[in-house]
Amino acid sequence: MSRTLSAALLGLVVLLSGCSSVPEQLTIDENIELNNYQHLVGQQAAVGEWYRVAGVIAKIDNLAESTRIELANLPLKGDAKPNIKAEPEGRIVLYIPTFLEPVTYSPGRLLTVNAIYRGTEEAQVGDYQLDVPVLDVQNFYLWTLTERVVVDDYPSSFDCLYRYCRPYSSGPRNGRIIQDVK
Repeated sequence: MSRTLSAALLGLVVLLSGCSSVPEQLTIDENIELNNYQHLVGQQAAVGEWYRVAGVIAKIDNLAESTRIELANLPLKGDAKPNIKAEPEGRIVLYIPTFLEPVTYSPGRLLTVNAIYRGTEEAQVGDYQLDVPVLDVQNFYLWTLTERVVVDDYPSSFDCLYRYCRPYSSGPRNGRIIQDVK
């Protein structure tokens, strides 16, 4: 009996740890302390500190030696995914030391990075000038946004033959779209 319980608990731990794991591309040395966006903009940032930030790509420019991305920051979840239900908290400029295809890394895509703080620079959003933090990206992960439709209402009639029933409806159905980051 205790072996069965132990095996069940072990299986549950393995299952739950697999659900909230950080993508392999974002793993770093365990001795590195990662800070978050609130620390970055809270006047506490020091050049050379590590940060993990996520958000929506707002702008991408390929330069001669790197790619510059303006990121609209979103809060992080425990598995390093951006929280798509939250509003953006501000802008961050990222420099990635390679060419990134602008079609793949287009505005609106979700990105999480591990990066080192470099300082600040001015960025322009429309006619507005912002002083934004600048990060040198060490590794990153581009997320995919998936959608699925869930039908909420139940039909009023069923066409049944023995135990096999099939719903039918003569009017429109109600549903909702569920978005998930993968």
